[in-house]
Amino acid sequence: MIRKLATAMLGLALLSAAVFSQQRSAGVSISKQLQSDLSKNVSNHTINNQAADQKIDPLLRHALRHAEANRANPARTVQALSHLLTLRQEASGRLTVSLLVKAYDVMNVQRRIELAGGRVNTIAGDILTAEMPLEAVTALSEAEQVHFIQVSAKSAPKMDVSRVEIGAHLVHSGSGLSQSYTGDGVVVGVLDSGIEWEHEDFDWSNGTSRIRYLWDMSGTSNPPSGYTYGTEYTKANIDAGQCNEIDGDGGFGHGTHVTGTAAGSGIGHPDYVGIAPESDIIFVKGIRDHNSNGGFADGDVVDGCAYIFNKAQQMGQPAVINLSLGGQFGSHDGTSLYEQALDNLTGPGKIIVAAAG
Repeated sequence: MIRKLATAMLGLALLSAAVFSQQRSAGVSISKQLQSDLSKNVSNHTINNQAADQKIDPLLRHALRHAEANRANPARTVQALSHLLTLRQEASGRLTVSLLVKAYDVMNVQRRIELAGGRVNTIAGDILTAEMPLEAVTALSEAEQVHFIQVSAKSAPKMDVSRVEIGAHLVHSGSGLSQSYTGDGVVVGVLDSGIEWEHEDFDWSNGTSRIRYLWDMSGTSNPPSGYTYGTEYTKANIDAGQCNEIDGDGGFGHGTHVTGTAAGSGIGHPDYVGIAPESDIIFVKGIRDHNSNGGFADGDVVDGCAYIFNKAQQMGQPAVINLSLGGQFGSHDGTSLYEQALDNLTGPGKIIVAAAG
């Protein structure tokens, strides 16, 4: 049982940082040495007459080399790198790239970009966003008015590959382990903006809900035992469609997304499977507004976590609670009463995971 719990906790912590990771590291291998060059190059102390090549970030230099090696076939460069950066091939065959350019003289650099056949979209202080021919980047970097050029790298949802990236699929299959671990017999608790409880990823294969309890703190009747606010729904209520809770527009679907990451079954789409796809779910909508506007009160978060642990204990199961929320109050050293209260709730079979990354 402890191994199940540790697996769920580790998966949740790792995936918190993996889901919206930038794609710089995917597909094409960019050496760590080149990546370390970036932090050196962007220093505000870089002098104007630095070598032009050192004004270009490592990924952009890689793109320039790739394009040069495939000059006769530009489409090959687009195919190889377009998942990493914004690169387009015009009808003429010329490649256009999206950039961020830090300038000593913004207007001068803007004119240079436009004369090279590009365009500037936004000027944010001394930084310009721009699109220009890839072949003109080196010449631009040679201008003394240019401080640094960085490619506009892409970020994208990664739930379809993150499970494999962190090795969760091996844990699910039991590869190299004494058995498979899928969250069976463990409660995944989530306190967040709300949940789309009708989503099939939160159902068992027979169509019944995996959500054992749902406490909607924005509800106005039938609060959980021991509390005087909100509305409690049981699995029976949810299976019967007798639930009025929503993941409102104010939360932008965050609670549904987080719960899918932690415990989605993949029934909706097999490429999108959570870390504990066979766990039971206890959800707390921790915002006291029906449309999920506003934030989470510290006391409500403590109440919600206590509720989840108590319900899981009644079910005879360990629980891992995910809190994908944070704030700037207090000293951030574990001494606030809020932090101490959450610590006091934890123990054997009772773990809280704070999203980070």
